[in-house]
Amino acid sequence: LTFRQEQPNTRDVTVRDIYKVLKVFFNFLLEEEYILHNPMKRIKPPKIHQKIMRTFSKQEIQKILDSFDKNEFFGLRDYLIMCCFFSTGMRKAELLGLKLSDINITTDMIKVNGKGSRDRLVPVGRTLRRIILQYLARREEYLVDCYCDYFIVSQRKTRLSHHGMNCLFQRIKKNLGASGERFSPHTWRHTFAKNFLLNGGDVFSLQKILGHSDIVTTKKYIALNDREMKLQHSKFNPLDNAEWSIF
Repeated sequence: LTFRQEQPNTRDVTVRDIYKVLKVFFNFLLEEEYILHNPMKRIKPPKIHQKIMRTFSKQEIQKILDSFDKNEFFGLRDYLIMCCFFSTGMRKAELLGLKLSDINITTDMIKVNGKGSRDRLVPVGRTLRRIILQYLARREEYLVDCYCDYFIVSQRKTRLSHHGMNCLFQRIKKNLGASGERFSPHTWRHTFAKNFLLNGGDVFSLQKILGHSDIVTTKKYIALNDREMKLQHSKFNPLDNAEWSIF
């Protein structure tokens, strides 16, 4: 473990994963009586330095959403993709895997097949609902001569691939000149989660929407930068937000 920690470009999470494997392995050896003492017993798990997750700023979000020609079908499609990520926090694979039958406009819910093949329902907000309806109408016109049961379609009139989604993000990043920063569907997921909490949402609802099996994963999004912390403090600190007989 020490050797791996001292290697250049080795991430903390990699060392933690090695620790977990060794712990399970030596527990097995002890239980099966191959060894009498577990050398991992007194070794503490390596600490992981928690980085503040990269999220899109308000200015970046506006630039991204303004960069599409919504009068053109694929401009509208790409705009829908960004709005879906921003409004639901879905993973890339989850959005690409959506079928028309998963979209229920009547109940304003989307059935998402997440990690481990676990299904969950994600609410559709009023703005996203309006965009979905526009897209579905234009989608029907585009696919007039064929059928595709997947929600997001490609120029080949089939399901949009992971490669196609990656190319879309690379093109947007290049057009906006956003070099050096992480620019991906998962950045949208972080952005959705943090803004959900900043707008007053609770972490337990967020856990259910994101499909996290462990609340610890969801709580990572609580990390705020100085500006966000000051904003939340001004909105919610008890001395400023109630009537007190002080001055």
